[in-house]
Amino acid sequence: CYAAARVSQPRRNMSGAVWSNATEDVMHRWTCAFDFLVAEPAERCTDVHAVSRSFSEAVHTRTHHTCAPAGGDGFAFVIRDDTSDAPGGADVGAPGPGIGYQGLRHSVAVEFDTWHNALNDEPYERHVAVHTNGGEPNDAHHTARLGSTAEVPNFADGGIHR
Repeated sequence: CYAAARVSQPRRNMSGAVWSNATEDVMHRWTCAFDFLVAEPAERCTDVHAVSRSFSEAVHTRTHHTCAPAGGDGFAFVIRDDTSDAPGGADVGAPGPGIGYQGLRHSVAVEFDTWHNALNDEPYERHVAVHTNGGEPNDAHHTARLGSTAEVPNFADGGIHR
């Protein structure tokens, strides 16, 4: 087991994976627990401007600027069974909105989504969702969702979560 692992760098459209080499029998009762933290989260910022107009020009004045940590696109805990080979570093799905699991066949992903991607038809709020497409490539679009909830804490707050 890993003491700590950085899954990806805090840059746009990154993805990464940490896989266990052990094979688990998930057909019967099986549990897994892990701690995680989202370090160096992206920020969602709001600028509020006041506009004053005269007869010849508009004067824009920024009244305040606020930012809050929002995380990147998020991450996923993935169970997959599409090969007899042990997974390697190249076994990672689509980056960015694909949250690193989109495209993996024979997989179930529990996504911890911290960023709204309108093209994925997902909730605006951060959420946790379970996605699968069976034997077909998995998809982060919410048509592949088995269930989801937005009743989750801010897991992009820099704290450790379980």
